[in-house]
Amino acid sequence: MGPRANQKIAKPGWDYIWLLWLGLVGVLLIVRPSASPSATEVAYFQFDYPPDPERFIFQSSDPTIIAEARDILANNQVNRHVMGRIVKQPAPYNPPWSYHLDPGSVSFFDRAIEICDATIANVEARLEEACGSFLPGCEWCPWGSRLLAEVTPGPPEPTPEPDEAIYLPIVFR
Repeated sequence: MGPRANQKIAKPGWDYIWLLWLGLVGVLLIVRPSASPSATEVAYFQFDYPPDPERFIFQSSDPTIIAEARDILANNQVNRHVMGRIVKQPAPYNPPWSYHLDPGSVSFFDRAIEICDATIANVEARLEEACGSFLPGCEWCPWGSRLLAEVTPGPPEPTPEPDEAIYLPIVFR
């Protein structure tokens, strides 16, 4: 055994433990993640298909698509058009249509094949055929679409209450 074998190892005192604890808390405060992580931005954009008057709203949370849409609007790029995959369900931000664009599929194009071209109203009228021979794969690329504005959709319209039943007495004579 060496000369140090008989020496007692000093146990850490409260001062040492207190300093260690304060150091650990300090490190945690410095490296801890933000208490409120930033929420993903969701943006809504409206487009039309001239000369038809109908308007359509799509949603995106993709920062690249949001930035591109804002750039198209800021620079009035009329040769950039909206495309995406239709979902055969209404979305509360896109009344009165019975369908919407899958937010994860939205993109922009300059030219596309004719098979995916249709007006907003035409898609609505032929929605049962969509994703088959009409708009195969549910891909919709309205050639004449024109991005109009970034919009803030209003609250969804309340569901109307069913008409109250009117009971009339039946009188037999």
